[in-house]
Amino acid sequence: YGLNYKLNRLNDAANPSVGYLLNLKGTAGQKKIMKNPVLADSLYDDILLSSMQIKIDGILDKYWPLYKFLILRTQFSGGFINGNNLFPGDLYRIGGLKSLRGFTEKSIFASSFGLMNLELRAYLSSDTYFMIFFDQSYIKGTESEHKAQYPFGTGMGLSFNTNSGIFNFALALGKSENQPLAFNYAKIHFGYVARF
Repeated sequence: YGLNYKLNRLNDAANPSVGYLLNLKGTAGQKKIMKNPVLADSLYDDILLSSMQIKIDGILDKYWPLYKFLILRTQFSGGFINGNNLFPGDLYRIGGLKSLRGFTEKSIFASSFGLMNLELRAYLSSDTYFMIFFDQSYIKGTESEHKAQYPFGTGMGLSFNTNSGIFNFALALGKSENQPLAFNYAKIHFGYVARF
């Protein structure tokens, strides 16, 4: 079962500069694990083969006009998964251009997370801008891991429009327990949104 609520008050879907977007989702269902006939039945002794799994996540994306060519973008997102026997495929995957810049794309697994993105944009034209950003996150692995992590990323980038679509480029540094804040760990993120 699932429920989704979306409220879109952005002035442009592809390259917004004013307004906000709210998207909330919740799902619940019965997770069933099927036994592999090749493996011994004893491997499944401590595993619940059927259990309830709940997933709730949401995003609030807001654009604040500051001056003629300056816009502040704030984005808050988060998610929570509850259930027994959470496998890596069940978890959220954080990292990369669309979430936590400064880390490899979708490299961080989380059963719950909170993410705040702050981005100051200086528009050079109506659809080309330079940006500086800071991304802060709260990440918790699985329910068995009680320790939370707080990785963050910061950097700068450029977005520009062409006849075929929008290109995004960002240079970011990230810091976590496993990654120091150093230039030899810097990530270059590329993104492209096609228009047709």
